[in-house]
Formats: sequence, structure tokens, C-alpha cells
Amino acid sequence: PAPLSPGAYAIPFLGAADDAPWGRLEVPAGWGQDRMVLATGRDLDPHLRRLELFAMTSVAPDPCAGTIAPVKATVSDIVTALTTQRTVRPSSASPVSIDGYSGQLVQTTVPPTLDVTQCHGQTLRPFASDIGYVTVFPGWTYRTWVLDVQDHPLVIMAAHGPATTPTELTELTTLVEG
Repeated sequence: PAPLSPGAYAIPFLGAADDAPWGRLEVPAGWGQDRMVLATGRDLDPHLRRLELFAMTSVAPDPCAGTIAPVKATVSDIVTALTTQRTVRPSSASPVSIDGYSGQLVQTTVPPTLDVTQCHGQTLRPFASDIGYVTVFPGWTYRTWVLDVQDHPLVIMAAHGPATTPTELTELTTLVEG
């Protein structure tokens, strides 16, 4: 983990094709990088906000079961796979546009009472890219923007802990949509 100075950063979408565009984000004070993601602190901090940019290649039908299935590289297929997941509580998708690129937003809330020790590997892994899995935590909310960017379905996943304040949530949303 390392702090970042506030300012503009160009960030690659991890696991995306070499010709995929990079994201440009205005990172506010108090953010840093931690294991290839932008974050405000360490895992399980109830105020943690985390931002990941990647190319999603697989989605788990049930993140607790431990099996993950490849997903076709289209916005529609990725969104369908996300909105039909079991164990976690995904919302229906809603249309979005970021920097002129259209897509869909899916919000997933992990039940706070979920006992992950009963899950395969004692973790929840709802989706993956070619470079690794994304792990989620009980009580957390994950907003996943799936965008069609120059024929590349790219994902921005913004996570926040259960104690995130409205001000912190606004900052996270602005970081993505700004």
C-alpha cells in the first residue's frame, strides 16, 4: 500500500487487450494504491472505498459455491451474469454513460449476516479477470459499471464498506463518474 498525491492519473484496465483505452481519474486526497487498486485504506476497514478497473472474463453463478464460469465479452452478457448471481443481492441493471461511453450499472450488496466460513475457500469470489479474482465481504456494497469502450467491454468496480458516510459515497461516485 502506498499513498497517492491528489491529481489526475491514467490507469489501465487490468486484463484488457493491449489496444484498450486507459481510464483517466481525478484522485482526491486520502487515496492510495493497494495491490493494483485505488483504495482509502486496508481490507475490512468499514469506511474503506476501493476502485478497480479491469476486463471481466468470468462470473460466478453463486460466489459462495467456488465455481466461476467464463462470460462472453459483451456488456449484455456480463450484465446478465451479474444480475442473476445467487447468495449476493444484485440489483437490476440501469443504463449509464461515462465520458460518452454507454453501458450498464449493477449494484450488489452482500448480506451482512452471510457466514463466509461456509463458502468454498471461505471467501466470496463473484467475478474475475485474466489476472485474478475479486473478493467481496459481507455487509459491503459493490457498484459495477460495465461499459462498451471502443468495442471493449470494460468494468469499473467501486466497493464501499458498511460504515461509509454519504460524503464518502459521493466522493467515490464522483471519482468514477467525474
